[in-house]
Amino acid sequence: MSDPISYFHKVFDPVPLDAETLQRTHRDLCKWIKQAVDLIDTRESQGMPLNSPRDNIYSGDLGIALMYLRLQQQATCLAQDVREEAELRAKFTSSALNNIHADSSLHPAFNESMLSPIGSPKTAGTFLNLLMDWGEDFPFHSSGMHALRDAMSTAIQMEPAPGQDDVMYGRAGLLWAIQYLRGSRKRFIADDTESLTLNGIFVLSPSLVGLIVDAGRQTAMEYAAQRSSVSTTVPSLPLMWKLNGEHSLGA
Repeated sequence: MSDPISYFHKVFDPVPLDAETLQRTHRDLCKWIKQAVDLIDTRESQGMPLNSPRDNIYSGDLGIALMYLRLQQQATCLAQDVREEAELRAKFTSSALNNIHADSSLHPAFNESMLSPIGSPKTAGTFLNLLMDWGEDFPFHSSGMHALRDAMSTAIQMEPAPGQDDVMYGRAGLLWAIQYLRGSRKRFIADDTESLTLNGIFVLSPSLVGLIVDAGRQTAMEYAAQRSSVSTTVPSLPLMWKLNGEHSLGA
């Protein structure tokens, strides 16, 4: 008996790589993106509740805010001219602000089991406040960077435990956020002090990568030992991480 198919087959035909087709495809994609944004704007205008208890990137308003910030970075590609680009940037900035609440980063101290901004309200609020150029009237940068440094220190000092390296809640998600900030740093660095603080966070990234990889190797060894005494068709991989009581490839 063959294994059931666990994925969907590709159903799209490749786009011909000629200038006319690529330009038309680009125009279509831009149109569809704008239509999708309009649908989300409609949801916002209908007074959907803010500050939901699921205030994180995965299932809350902060995920919508991140979408707008990413669109802001791509405004040049979406616009047909300079005027529309300026309008889109202003629109996306305003929409992002509407979804980043003033208390988004003021949650209790970091929880070792919720370090990723994807699933953690505190880390998500800190992460997005750093991405947003607040200006002098809304100075989140200093406290946000110190909070992020605390999260990195917590991640590095954690005792090894199953399920701490997934993207949704664990250290892999925090590492993603750090690398995203590294790529965006020129957009929000205000002075040398902030630059030094961020560099102090970035230099910890290799240590965090090493810890995640070491955990993957250790879990893979444990799984290989268990597999030798249990009948299973799941192969042993060089790096494995345990999540929800099972060994999964996830970080």
